[in-house]
Parts: sequence; structure tokens; C-alpha cells
Amino acid sequence: MKKFFTFFMCAAVLCSCASGKYSGKGRVDSIAFPEGIHAVEVSGAISVTASADAEEMTVSGDSLALENFIYSFSEGTLSLGRKTNVFKEVGSKEGGRISVVIPQTSKLSSVTVSGASRFVAEQPMTAEKISVKLSGASKVKAEIQAGVLSARVTGASSALLCGKAGEVSYSVSGASQVSSSDAYVSAGNAKMEVSGASSVKLGSEGRLTGSVSGASRLICYGDCVSELQVTGASTAKTGR
Repeated sequence: MKKFFTFFMCAAVLCSCASGKYSGKGRVDSIAFPEGIHAVEVSGAISVTASADAEEMTVSGDSLALENFIYSFSEGTLSLGRKTNVFKEVGSKEGGRISVVIPQTSKLSSVTVSGASRFVAEQPMTAEKISVKLSGASKVKAEIQAGVLSARVTGASSALLCGKAGEVSYSVSGASQVSSSDAYVSAGNAKMEVSGASSVKLGSEGRLTGSVSGASRLICYGDCVSELQVTGASTAKTGR
């Protein structure tokens, strides 16, 4: 049985720090979203969509799964997760689907996703510095407009990033993937650390430095100057 849950938070929630949980009792469908949120942290197999059309945070999913749902707003960071380890609840309703929609604000510049979770930004993320971190078979899809983009992607995760950045720094390992031949981030200078059978695609018109190892693959589109160290049955291709 599925329910769509609503929670009207008190005025205290609108301060810099607030937290809550779902009891599964009553009807709850939305949570007031404070101003100034610049970072999102999500874990526990939760799917998050950042939408410019949203004015509040809405949560939906299996009723027993929502009993396990927890969230907090603290010092500009929204954290989403579960009280217990979702992977111990595989096949149970406690480990079932949870979907969250949040307002996408102009301040959003940091996304951390772990534990088989998913984050999608419907509008471009625009900031001087943007940080994206993924682990544990998680996924992120976002268009980036940044002066500096840093991405750390591990544990069979996938970061489908596109857009533009002045500089990029990628650390990719454990059979992970960053971007595709159809959608990738174009940058000036780029620093790469790619290992463990991972795959990276990007564009660069400046210096391309770093290393590609462990049967990994990197493709750089553009007139970059490559100073990459390529080892261990890996490949790196550059040029248009």
C-alpha cells in the first residue's frame, strides 16, 4: 500500500537547523523548505529530484519505508536518509521506494549521493565552485555551469554531467562512469585521476593532466594539450 505523506513544519524548522522523521501515522505530503540550502546529502537508496517548480519538499513512497525515513536541515545542508540500513531490509517494505522532490535553488553547489541513491537536477547548477560526490552504485544527472567543478565518483557509480566549467577535477574509480559521448562537461584545464576499469568523457581546450590506470578509458574532445600518464591496459584518446 502506498501513501503520499504531508508534514507542516513549525516556525522553528525555518531556522538554520531542523530535523524530523516519519511515523507512518496520519497523512503527510510536504515539508517547508528553508532558504539558503546550498548542499544536499542523500543516502539509503532514496531518489531525489531538484525542481525549479517545487516550493516545498515533498516525499512519497511505501508507507513502511517512510517510517524509516529521516531528514535534517542544518547550516545550509539538507540531509536525507533512513534510520536503518536499507540493504538489510532488501525485499521488505521498510527497504522500499522513497522519492523526494525539493526546490532547486540558485545556491545549490554541492551534491553528495551514496548507498544506491539517485539525484537529478532539472535545471542547470550554476555556481563559482560545484562539488559532486558519488559512491555505492549511485547516480547523478545534472547540467553544470561553474568556474570550478570537482567530482569524486566511486563504487560503480554514474555521474551523467554536461555543461561548461573553467576548470574540472575528476577522481573516478571502481568501475564508475562520468558523462557520455553525447553529454559531457567542456572545460579549460582538466585534472583526471581515473582507475579501476572506469570510464570518463569530457571536453578540454587547455591542459589535460593526471593519470588513467587499471583498464580504464578516457576520451577528451577538444584541442587539449595532454600530459596524462596512461598505464595498465588503459586508453586515453584526445582530439575532435
